[in-house]
Amino acid sequence: MSSKTAKALDEKVTEELDDLRKEIDRLTTALEEARVKFLEAAGESADGLLHAASDAAGEARDKAQEGWHELQTRIAEKPVQSTLIALGIGFILSRIILR
Repeated sequence: MSSKTAKALDEKVTEELDDLRKEIDRLTTALEEARVKFLEAAGESADGLLHAASDAAGEARDKAQEGWHELQTRIAEKPVQSTLIALGIGFILSRIILR
C-alpha cells in the first residue's frame, strides 16, 4: 500500500471518527434534553396528583365535620332517643362479636 493511499485512508477514518463523535455528542444532548423534559413532566404530574389528593382530603374533612356537627345537633335535640339507639347498636355489636 502506498503512503498516499495509507494517508487517504487515515484521513477518511479520522473524518468518520469525527463524524461519529459529533453524532454521539448530538445524541447525548438530545437524550439529556429528553431526560429533563421527562423529569419536568413527571414533576408536574406528581404536583397535580398531590394537589388533587389534598383537595380530596380537604373535602372529606369538611364532610366529616359536617356529619359530626349534624350528629351532635340530633343528639342534643333528642338525647333519650339517641341514648336508646346507641344502647341498641352496642347490644347488636356485642352479640355479633361474641359469636
